[in-house]
Amino acid sequence: MSPALWLFTALVCSLLCGGAALAEEPMAPASAGETASAAALIDLNRAGLAELTSLPGIGQKRAEAILAFREAHGGFQSVSQLLRIKGIGRAMLRKLRLLVTISSLGANAPDARVAENGPRASGSGGAHRVR
Repeated sequence: MSPALWLFTALVCSLLCGGAALAEEPMAPASAGETASAAALIDLNRAGLAELTSLPGIGQKRAEAILAFREAHGGFQSVSQLLRIKGIGRAMLRKLRLLVTISSLGANAPDARVAENGPRASGSGGAHRVR
């Protein structure tokens, strides 16, 4: 294969691969409606069953699983933790990421429980930091 043909093939392949990567997650243009919808984000650490079931793709069972995860882990630290919920994959996470938010954990945070009850006897020897 001649060097010119090889270079042309490499260039075409890189352009095609780069275009495919951009096509996976298109960026929506910012609009005036987005600032209004930002206030309407559903907080994963405070939402009830009715609010969670209003999300696309989240029915009764998934909403209950989200609540159970929140209770078991002291709340969500990031939206990507939704991937731990059965039935929520990367495609659904991409849709939900625009509709949900994470609040500070407040009294539900492990650090707050440690501060109230004193240090627990654990292998780590003390509290850990929560973002």
